[in-house]
Amino acid sequence: MSGTGQDLVIRDRVKRIIFNVTRIPVERIGDRSAFREDLELDSLSLLEIGVDLDYEFQLGLEDLEQRLGDLPTVDHVVGFVQQRLQERAIA
Repeated sequence: MSGTGQDLVIRDRVKRIIFNVTRIPVERIGDRSAFREDLELDSLSLLEIGVDLDYEFQLGLEDLEQRLGDLPTVDHVVGFVQQRLQERAIA
């Protein structure tokens, strides 16, 4: 898996947040892991992950639950966080 330095840092932080909520070992959280199918996370765990992501990256999400439903994998979340951080940097 290649990526920019920022991509790798964000990816590591996202996986650490997932571990903190679920106690799934970081090594088992693949970049393409689907939250529901592969990691078997329930709605409450996803909400906790979303809240922690919002806090960690200061994303300012009002529609957190809806956004999480549109982000089924770790890769999707990393891309979303990168996009939000870029938008904030431009604003």
